[in-house]
Amino acid sequence: MSTSTPTVSLQDPPGRVLLLRAVYGILIALAVGNMVGRIFAVNAVDMARLERYLIDREVRSRLDKRVAALKAEGATVDRTALEKEIRDDVQSDSSFRKQRPFLSANDRSRWNTIRALVEHGTYAIDDVIAEPNWDTIDMVKHRDAEGEWHLYSSKPPLLATLYTVPYWVVYRAANAFQDEAEGEPPITLGTHPYEIGRGLLILYNVVPMVIYLVLLGRLLNRFGTSEWGPIFIMAAAALGTFLTTFAVTLNNHLPAAVSALITVWAAARIWYDGEQCPCYYIVAGIFAAFTVACELPGATLFGLVGAALLWKHPKPTLLYGLPAAALVLVAYFGTNYIAHGSLRLPYMHRDDGDLLFVHEFGDEEERQLNAGEPPASLRSEFASQDLELSENVVVRKKSEQLDHQDQDRWVIEDRGNDALYSVRVDLAPPAYSIPGLFVHAWDDWYDYEYTRASDGRVIQSYWRTPAGIDKGEPDLGKYTFHALIGHHGIFSLTPVWLLIVPGVVLLARQRSGYGYPALATLIAIITIICVTFYILRPPLDRNYGGMTSGFRWVFWLAPLWLLAALPAADWLSARRWGRGLAYGLLAVSVISVVYPTWNPWTFPWLTDFWLYMDWEEF
Repeated sequence: MSTSTPTVSLQDPPGRVLLLRAVYGILIALAVGNMVGRIFAVNAVDMARLERYLIDREVRSRLDKRVAALKAEGATVDRTALEKEIRDDVQSDSSFRKQRPFLSANDRSRWNTIRALVEHGTYAIDDVIAEPNWDTIDMVKHRDAEGEWHLYSSKPPLLATLYTVPYWVVYRAANAFQDEAEGEPPITLGTHPYEIGRGLLILYNVVPMVIYLVLLGRLLNRFGTSEWGPIFIMAAAALGTFLTTFAVTLNNHLPAAVSALITVWAAARIWYDGEQCPCYYIVAGIFAAFTVACELPGATLFGLVGAALLWKHPKPTLLYGLPAAALVLVAYFGTNYIAHGSLRLPYMHRDDGDLLFVHEFGDEEERQLNAGEPPASLRSEFASQDLELSENVVVRKKSEQLDHQDQDRWVIEDRGNDALYSVRVDLAPPAYSIPGLFVHAWDDWYDYEYTRASDGRVIQSYWRTPAGIDKGEPDLGKYTFHALIGHHGIFSLTPVWLLIVPGVVLLARQRSGYGYPALATLIAIITIICVTFYILRPPLDRNYGGMTSGFRWVFWLAPLWLLAALPAADWLSARRWGRGLAYGLLAVSVISVVYPTWNPWTFPWLTDFWLYMDWEEF
């Protein structure tokens, strides 16, 4: 692997370095202002008009009743003062609040964990979602260590656990002088969502993005061969990727991208610059592992960087890098075990549990199961397995198909024994020639219902009957098309990524002025593996990331793709038509980034256009 001297470095002519730094500073300032301004304005604006309507309707209703009552008593009525009193009372009622700075069930899922840990000392979010405007569909239900059923965020808990630290400080400081004995309610994210939430978003997202852009600038100086190319790539990083779009919401993609860039920066200092300070190995280990903690396919970056450093410098990698990475991985699985009592993530509890037994299956058994009754022969089989069913048993057809070909599956709810079983039809062993009923222990945490504490309403899991885009795309070819160049396309929404392929080729070639085959190979392998992994997900998961403004699962690859695009930008910089082409690619990318003005959890502009033209339905 090449360790050639960089074409451009911080030892270049001072005037050039100062120019690049000045332009980078301007672009970073623009990016920060853009993100902070959007955070200051973050709000569920689609709910603002509804909230005003509901409040006005309630005020009119109460006012008319009060005025009629006072007139009947012969009292003098000051309608203006009375309306102000009633309006103040209605506006203080949380049940009328519809606006919120937490824009999606996705980010509220993590916010719920943060609140539950700080305010209630538990990962269970039952008490938080009972409050108005704190609902989420991104949650699971399972028993805790005492055997009690609780609701939990479906997100890996490490990131939310880390985010509790600043909120814990704010919570303690804000309530240091609150006198609960006098009836003063504690100050929380629930009571002050805008004041606390927006401040935390700046800390969680904007500060890491500043670090990201500063380190990216150093890498652009390190690898770039022109002045225009690095400036163009920095402009794309500051304004042309979806990372800044998602700065207004709590998500795992932004910290994953930041971690990936820090990993590459530290590894480049070791690989190309010969740095042997233990700090670089520690940084590379920590952030490579944290990339995995935020995005599981980040294991490709972790594995390739780890293998490369282990091959080149085995001793310091083992002494410093590996233990640092191990700390993150222990925290990752440790917090998951504390939260869920399992080392497997919630995503992995979405199928049948252990096989308990196989029972003969026929037309009568199918009829009774479809009628909501457990067949008598099946009851006898349960009893023979020391799993005797109670008299209070409900059987239902499983509405969420774990596979698009899967039709014959039922859930047995033994409410008398508070037990659940999954039943499916398959070919029975050992001959595999006749169908049998496969009875499994319960392990689908996404299939549940719960009673909402605020109004006693029974709520069923959204994932029992996912709607719209969340139903998944059964046609793999169609999904591949739209994920790459269609209505959610990586290249159609962010065409600046079209520079990746020629950029990787130039990055690896010595004659191009670069000659960094190790970096080019790293980017190419990670890109191919990860994009293929996302596309080849099971049909149920083929939803482009859900209701979102881009194919969000690849957002964390942005720093790698920016570095890959740099050689192509340098090559285009010497050609007028090339610069014009690059400006066009960047302009369309920026359009896609700014189109979701208020909320990144909306369809991309291309998808809206597709729907407008009646080319697609979700």
